[in-house]
Amino acid sequence: MVLYTTKNHAGITLVTYKEKEISAGFKDCLQYYDECKIVRIMHGHGVWNINGNQYPFDKNDIFIFSRCDIRKLEKVDSPLKIEQINFIPLTVYPDTQCTDIFFIRKPEFSNKILPKTNSLQMAQDFDTLRRYSKDLSLAYRRECILNLICKMVITAAQCYPISDRKGEKYDTVAFKAMKYIGQNLSKDLSLRNTAEQFGFSCEYFSKIFLQSAGISFNEYVARCRVNAVIQHLNEKESNILQTAFKYGFKSSSGFYKTFSRITGCTPKSFR
Repeated sequence: MVLYTTKNHAGITLVTYKEKEISAGFKDCLQYYDECKIVRIMHGHGVWNINGNQYPFDKNDIFIFSRCDIRKLEKVDSPLKIEQINFIPLTVYPDTQCTDIFFIRKPEFSNKILPKTNSLQMAQDFDTLRRYSKDLSLAYRRECILNLICKMVITAAQCYPISDRKGEKYDTVAFKAMKYIGQNLSKDLSLRNTAEQFGFSCEYFSKIFLQSAGISFNEYVARCRVNAVIQHLNEKESNILQTAFKYGFKSSSGFYKTFSRITGCTPKSFR
């Protein structure tokens, strides 16, 4: 159930807030227009496999996802209900460090917000957000919702240490590169070709991307391609290898190795 959506003048979705019930084996894949998510467990418990790591969860637990996170629910009690905010962080709250958690991650980063930080405050904000989204008579409803989401992003950012920054140009270049990657997964996305696309040397571009994304350029491309393949796994008639080749994988062995490393299982078992 979608409770609230706002779009820009071009019709691109900027923010969506919704509730939904999901079950074990559910594959949640991000589209480009909803770069990131904040998710709260409303009912149920189980284990979330995120980038190959196991995260047990229970009611009121909160998770943060960026576009390059690969995830799958495992060992889920049924029914499981979640609520989530989909948004582009630079659109919701531009020019501040609060968006760094979605692009700049230190080794100690965890997708799950720990209770000892600000998870209680964020749970309260989710409750307020639900009231705002359902009250159609509320004056300045859109402003209330957007302001609250901005606050939640800042609260989430306070849960993690911010990496050292090298200037806004790093983030700008990396964000443009992420957009380019998402739109050209079927093409040759080698480090050299992409660096030339943005007018940089391989070494300098690699440094910029790693500084802003928290993972290497090649790893980011691999995760985006795996995510694109995952979106088609629910289609019974789709051929896994043909889909993998469509999104830029060059060999079956390379695809299976990359998929298993990132998701922690084979494409067949993921399907």
